[in-house]
Amino acid sequence: VVPEGAFRQGCNLAWDTECEIDESPYHEVNVSRFFIDKYEVTVDAYGKCVAEGACQALIGTSSICNHAIPGKGQHPMNCITWFHAKDYCTWAGKRLCSESEWEKASRGTDGRIYPWGNEAATCDYAVKHNGQSGCGTNSTWPVGSKPAGASPYGALDMSGNVWEWVEDDWHSTYTGAPTNGSAWVENPRASARVVRGGGFATYGWYLRSSFRFHEDPALAVRYFGARCCRAP
Repeated sequence: VVPEGAFRQGCNLAWDTECEIDESPYHEVNVSRFFIDKYEVTVDAYGKCVAEGACQALIGTSSICNHAIPGKGQHPMNCITWFHAKDYCTWAGKRLCSESEWEKASRGTDGRIYPWGNEAATCDYAVKHNGQSGCGTNSTWPVGSKPAGASPYGALDMSGNVWEWVEDDWHSTYTGAPTNGSAWVENPRASARVVRGGGFATYGWYLRSSFRFHEDPALAVRYFGARCCRAP
């Protein structure tokens, strides 16, 4: 559970020297109480959705996609589009998190840079690139493998392992963004969606809780997965 209340979203210039323009302005958002999954969506969980006919089975047996590799049932489901992620969360009785919800769940209310605090990102905290992808494995790790990297609310792998699709359309800054924690979407929807958290092939700079990235919602790559939220 993430309790109701305000937090500051965006890059905290007081502590963070790596701020990007799209992480500004640093602003207050008042988020209603919500629940966020402790773990990223796993291969096994997504498979149950496929078996019930609510999620699309991924085609192919590429060795870069976890669903095609024996023994990776507890790894995060990757190679999924935004649409796949949304379908899974709906089937699970949940929804994609808003960008504001995701960020509050990742960093809490004290303005920290990473889920665990302000210490630099290392493989003690996250599945990341440390000279080689996946902390030397060139792979994701089973979800929850880095408990030292837990967020203030106990969510794991908010930094690293796979990038996580959220509901929001991409906007180049926070100017005009909702301040009530809701997803920022256009009508009709924009051409790109937001992904958060960095992945197993990214360096520490990308693992900052305020870092934002965007992609075509129909893109499915080995670095993208999902996590769900729901109302209480």
